Amino acid sequence: MNEDTLVVNEKDGVYGVVDGATSLSDYRDDCGRTGGYIAAHLLASHLQNVPEDTSLTDVVMRANKELRQKMAEAGVDVADKTQLWSAAFAVFRVGDTYVEYVQAGDCMLFAKYRDGTYRQITIDQVAHADRLALQKRREAIARGIREPEKIREYVYPTIRENRTKANTPEGYAVMNGEIDLR
Repeated sequence: MNEDTLVVNEKDGVYGVVDGATSLSDYRDDCGRTGGYIAAHLLASHLQNVPEDTSLTDVVMRANKELRQKMAEAGVDVADKTQLWSAAFAVFRVGDTYVEYVQAGDCMLFAKYRDGTYRQITIDQVAHADRLALQKRREAIARGIREPEKIREYVYPTIRENRTKANTPEGYAVMNGEIDLR
């Protein structure tokens, strides 16, 4: 299932991407949707109507609060970060004299200037966590582990530890229903 979605709101000048992240649980709703799918599409729906006097940050925080409510209603243990439904995102709004943006996780924004040059606007907040998981994967292969399921089993503790760092100074920002999202 593709957990990602585009945001195209021409009326309000809001555009972006939302990258749903599969939780470490096997949660599926009645329609078979994963928590990452639900999180991504919930944020995207909130971004379809953004009044000019409302910041993108406020929209994200409202969606984040609603996501927490939906998880609680579905019986998700919201105290366990590995169970949380989550989404990374990069969203911007173009006004007459400004560009506003919000970003979390590993979704990136780049600006292209009239002279054809590009500028990286955001940073990949998950890169350091990804490096640890990739290092463990290489370690598994070096130890002779070849089956994808066995490699995943070897890397899983690192992935789990990375998830516990969501929305902490040691980790990365992600919309997952936590009030610590910044």
